[in-house]
Amino acid sequence: MADNHFEIIYFLTKSDMFKRVSRDLLDLIASEASTIKFKKNDYVLVQNEPVRYLYIVSYGVLHVVVNETIVAGGITVGDILGDQEIVAGNQEAEASVQVASEYAWLICIPRTVFLQVIENEPSFMHALVKTYSNRRWMAKQRLDNNLKLSSRLNRGLNKFENLLQDVENVAYERKKNKKNIVELRYVVEIQNGSFEFKSKKHIQQGYLVIDDKNEIRVRFANNIPTISAKKDYGEDRINIELEIDKSMFQVLYKYAENRIVSKTRYLYPFENYEWRIDVFDADTQCKGLVIAEVEINKGDLPPQLPPGLTMLSDITGKNEYRNQKLALVGVPDQP
Repeated sequence: MADNHFEIIYFLTKSDMFKRVSRDLLDLIASEASTIKFKKNDYVLVQNEPVRYLYIVSYGVLHVVVNETIVAGGITVGDILGDQEIVAGNQEAEASVQVASEYAWLICIPRTVFLQVIENEPSFMHALVKTYSNRRWMAKQRLDNNLKLSSRLNRGLNKFENLLQDVENVAYERKKNKKNIVELRYVVEIQNGSFEFKSKKHIQQGYLVIDDKNEIRVRFANNIPTISAKKDYGEDRINIELEIDKSMFQVLYKYAENRIVSKTRYLYPFENYEWRIDVFDADTQCKGLVIAEVEINKGDLPPQLPPGLTMLSDITGKNEYRNQKLALVGVPDQP
C-alpha cells in the first residue's frame, strides 16, 4: 500500500489513467494526496452525499451498494472511484461503495487537484476517454446477475451502453454506405452580407488533443456542453460524445487556449438539398472564412450553390480545411 510521497507516485505510474502524467503533476498530486485505511463495512462513497476526493484502491476489495443492496462487487487494487462524478460536475455520489475485505487502503486525491490535472495535462485526456470507453465492459463483468440494479444506476449504465451502440451502428452504416455518399465543401462569399436560412446555432469547439488519427474536443452548441473522442477522419470516423457540466466545459475550454474554432452554423434548404453554412467568428484566427457543405449521392452532379452565395474555391477533401487544422493553424494562405 502507498503510505508516502514516493510510494504514491510509484503507484500512480502503474495506473493506466495516470501513467503518462508529467512528473511535476505527479509531485503535485502526491503532495496533496493522502492514504487512508478503511475497515470492513466502512463506506468510502455514500450515495447522494458529496464526492470530495478521487479514490484509488491500493489494497483490499470493495463493492457497490445502492439503496442498501449490494449490486456489484470486485472493486480491487488499481480501480478508481469518484472520477465520473467529478468529471461530470456532479457533487453527489450515484451509488455507495463499501469495503468488503477485512480492511482496505485507498489513495485520496482532492477533487480540486484532479481537476487541475485534467486542465494541465494533454495526455491525461487520452487516458480518461479510454477509461470511460472500457467501463461498459468492466461494469458488465462485475454485475451480480442475481441482484437488480437500482433504476437510477441502471439508467446510467444503459445510457452509456446505448451511446456506444449508437456509435457502433453509425460507424457500420457509414462504412456500408460510404461509397454512395459524397460531402462537397466550398469556401464561399456571402453576397450583400446576408442570405436566407432555416435555422442557426452558435458553436464553440476547443481541441484538447489532436493527432493524425484521433482527437478529443469540448463543444458548446445549443446551450449544451459536451466532450467527444473521435477516431479516424472522413467516412470512417467514429465519434463518442458525452454531455458534461458547464463548469467542466469552462475548465477544459480554457485549457484548449488557441486551439479553438468559433462559428455560427446556418441551415439553408435549397432544391432538395440542405446546405450547412459555417460563418467563422470575427474575433478568431479564421475571421472572414465562410464554408458551405452539402451531401449528395455519389455519381450525382454537384447541385447549384444557393442564392446569396458565391463560390471562391472547391475544398472538398482538403485536410487543411478540417476544423482541427483550422483550430491549429488558421486559414490557409491560398484556398
